[in-house]
Amino acid sequence: MSADVAIEFLNHASVRVVTRHASVVSDPWFSGTIFNRGWELLWTSDELTQRAADSDFIWISHEHPDHFSPAFFRSLGDRKPEVLFQHTRDGRVAQYLRGRGFRVRELKAGERFPLSGVDRLTVGKNGLYDSWNLIESQHLKILNLNDCILKTPGDLRAVRRSVGDIDVLLTQFSYAGWVGDRRNRTLRERAAKRRLDVVRTQIEHLKPRYVVPFASFVWFCHEENFYLNDSVNRVSDVLDVCSAAPVVPIVLAPGETWHVGHPHDNQPAIEFWDRMFDGVATRRRLKSPAALDLSTLIQECEAYRLRTFARNSRAWMRLLSTIPLLNLFQPVRIRLTDLNKRVRFSFFDGLREISDSGPVDAEMSGDSLAFIFRNEFGFDTLMVNARFSASKRGLDRMLRSFAVGNLNAKGWSIGRPMFEMVIREAPLIWLILRELGSVNPE
Repeated sequence: MSADVAIEFLNHASVRVVTRHASVVSDPWFSGTIFNRGWELLWTSDELTQRAADSDFIWISHEHPDHFSPAFFRSLGDRKPEVLFQHTRDGRVAQYLRGRGFRVRELKAGERFPLSGVDRLTVGKNGLYDSWNLIESQHLKILNLNDCILKTPGDLRAVRRSVGDIDVLLTQFSYAGWVGDRRNRTLRERAAKRRLDVVRTQIEHLKPRYVVPFASFVWFCHEENFYLNDSVNRVSDVLDVCSAAPVVPIVLAPGETWHVGHPHDNQPAIEFWDRMFDGVATRRRLKSPAALDLSTLIQECEAYRLRTFARNSRAWMRLLSTIPLLNLFQPVRIRLTDLNKRVRFSFFDGLREISDSGPVDAEMSGDSLAFIFRNEFGFDTLMVNARFSASKRGLDRMLRSFAVGNLNAKGWSIGRPMFEMVIREAPLIWLILRELGSVNPE
């Protein structure tokens, strides 16, 4: 194994891989709250931006803000490394970056891009949004899975066929979204254990020599989702998984560099991250801004409906809503926690207050509902920031209404051409429903 490759850990899912001839940094997010004030980094430093900028290439795995941070790119000034990104149907990320003066190379799945005369980077697509990368430097292979949904033996065997034997695996080690309500800690503990089981399965099928746990160094920072911090995994939990496998764990603190193949002392980094996780209990929790009044929410809803119907056929949406087995675009009943009001949302009737005391599908602040109305990715964000509660039935009902924004964000629309798209893209449409509905509240 070559010892001429170094991995410098920067933060969260961002590492800088340096070979003799090239350097590439992944997913630089170094400051600011994301997912509608739902996530924050455990640790930050202004020095990280310069470290990332001092690279030949920046690779972005997907559009989620803990991987694609527009604030980072705005901060770079004249230093603009070339950006590598997966080819997407909508091209939004590439268009955004080119508009700010960056060179962007959009890579097709399986394309081996030359970082230098002897170094290659290959992108593999995963699920609805995500992608992984494989960096090859002479005989060394580093596989960065970030938070790809690769957890079944079948999924992993397919990746193994693509990448062959690997030396280093970088992977997420804790849950990263809603896994039930505040009162159900058991469900969160199960989700944390399932994530470690995924790491165990990845090791079993990909057979790396080394594992670098990353992409989980955040905390749920809002008063509405703070409870989720009580069961997250720590890097020491990954060591327990690795102890039963023929693999060497490598734990890195921010700014720390490991030369691949060299011995490494994990203890300083473990102690550093334990201090960061321990400190979460005393951190200041964010609050929602002043409550939006109901009339403002109604206006936001009307603008949302107009945008939706401009991109999708209202008649086809109405038709789909009448098919019993689909249960699409049904009314959603929501209790607004900050206003203590109950409302009913429907694409066909808008938003209105209701007075009955029957069960609701979900509870959330008006701030979260407005975020859904303002952004195509609003419901996706809600699922990640977990600033709501819902029954299993209620979650499914929201999914089958609000997920239209995810379709639109991918460049699709509901209408007559949709049925050609359903036949052509059926597996990916199924992925949308599976990924957004992957939680299983009890």
